Amino acid sequence: MSLKYNLKTFATEISDNTFTRIGFIVVDEKNEQFYIDQLVETGKKTQEELTKEAYDLCQNSVNEWVESKKNIGMEWDSLNSKFKYLGNV
Repeated sequence: MSLKYNLKTFATEISDNTFTRIGFIVVDEKNEQFYIDQLVETGKKTQEELTKEAYDLCQNSVNEWVESKKNIGMEWDSLNSKFKYLGNV
């Protein structure tokens, strides 16, 4: 599944200015969206380094979101205890 990550937030955290809040809008092939923010310790990192760190930190949540949608569009065959793909969902 192809995902696109759009930056939605990049700002010093108000409650602790040693952290940067970085947020993404993750968009899948069906144009469905998942919003996620991460706090990363700012230090002397570049914007690219901070963004990469936030991206890495959000991967478990993004993977869970993708996994939660994998059976959408499937028909449950109760006789055989299997999913059947409907093809156009």
